[in-house]
This record gives sequence, structure tokens and C-alpha cells, in this order.
Amino acid sequence: MHSYSCQEGSGNKNLYLSRFLEIKINIFKWKV
Repeated sequence: MHSYSCQEGSGNKNLYLSRFLEIKINIFKWKV
């Protein structure tokens, strides 16, 4: 299952990071 290249792995991490940022912004909006 984890047989992808390093490039795809880093891209996955970037996607995860942007998703995490989106959630953080959403929580911030909810608080305000």
C-alpha cells in the first residue's frame, strides 16, 4: 500500500497540511 515515490509522499504531506490549515481557519471563524 505504501509503495509510492518520495515525490508523491511529499505532495501527500502538503495536502494534509493544507487540509489541517483549512480546519484551523474554520475553527477560528466559528469562534469569531
